[in-house]
Amino acid sequence: MTLSERYVDLAKVNDMGSQFSISLWATYFIYAYSNIFFLLSVYLSDIGLSLRVSGWVLASFYIGTTFIRPFGGWVLERFGLRKTLLVAGIISLFGALGVFFSLPSVSCMIFYRIIGGVGYGIYLVGLTTHQSFILSESVRGSRFGWITVLAILPLATLSPLGGWFLRKGFVEPYFFISPVAALCCIVLGLLLKMPSEGVGAPKIEWGSWKELLCLKGVHLLVVSTLLFALANAFFLSVSGFFSEKGLNPAAFLWANALVCLVLRGLGGRILDRWDRRRMAAPVTILMAIVILVAIEADSDLELLILGSLFGLGLGFGFPVHLALISDLTPPRLRPKGTALGWFFMDAGWFISPLLVGYLASLVGEEWALRLLALAILVCSAIVFFLWERFVRFVPELNADVSRKGA
Repeated sequence: MTLSERYVDLAKVNDMGSQFSISLWATYFIYAYSNIFFLLSVYLSDIGLSLRVSGWVLASFYIGTTFIRPFGGWVLERFGLRKTLLVAGIISLFGALGVFFSLPSVSCMIFYRIIGGVGYGIYLVGLTTHQSFILSESVRGSRFGWITVLAILPLATLSPLGGWFLRKGFVEPYFFISPVAALCCIVLGLLLKMPSEGVGAPKIEWGSWKELLCLKGVHLLVVSTLLFALANAFFLSVSGFFSEKGLNPAAFLWANALVCLVLRGLGGRILDRWDRRRMAAPVTILMAIVILVAIEADSDLELLILGSLFGLGLGFGFPVHLALISDLTPPRLRPKGTALGWFFMDAGWFISPLLVGYLASLVGEEWALRLLALAILVCSAIVFFLWERFVRFVPELNADVSRKGA
């Protein structure tokens, strides 16, 4: 290798490092945009909405994210990264401002949260696909660990602030956090670029949905991702449940966020060394068990302890599922693979509050939460054995050898 070639390679490494750093901050602000609403059920309870109506308000955002996800991959392939992130950021900002200026109208909140969900959904497809392209398989687990550190950081930094705003009756400042985060996403998105968008870079011939659905392990990953999302989405419903019991839901969120930050920051190498397929189901099983115990909690101290245990599952579960999307898909199918993964990740977030709301009208809120957690636990145990069977038949964790399978 000549000296000039070494300089070119070093420049590429530095550029990817810069891109990764920018993508980390974009991750923080896009999750700040959505995660601040984990406490929204507290506000909805304060204004006297029933659990069923609250369920629709909470789920509306994720209805928008879920049904736009499959199109997010197409938008990225068609228009490129920067245009995709710019448009998605503007849509997100419009939705957040719409919610802010329409308070406390329920119908307007639902409408604008759906719009905000559309922007959020497209933005995350573009951002996650960009990250999967700039990260090699050997460091993908630990790097996605750091990415999810920034994803969980808003819970540790902004959720306590949002909870304080709501307790003090400062409703407007609470709802204004989301538009500010959307503005930051727009700016950061303009600084990102795909490796295939550089000067002289070869253009990628994108694959089809049919090819994606024929990859080995994709169907199992979809089910595993949905169950993990259903468990994760309990944040939306238990916040109001804890508040009605006289407990502080921010204690659970804060402890969970803190443990997630420590695990993802210090334990990222575990995700590179262990088979990520064998980790997917156990983390969801742990989260479901914690939920069942948390329903019986009677003190903030118990919520702190249980939130920490929940963070053990979430701390590993999120980066594991994100990395598996890249592990099981070759580069030319990665935008569609990312969109599919996020589709089912979001499906859990809008299905969960709706299920809790309708079950609560039949058996009460506590039993609604309990029954859903039990269902997740049983299904995740089944998925665990299916992953074990898959690992025996496909021992190599490599997207290139996972092609042309059932």
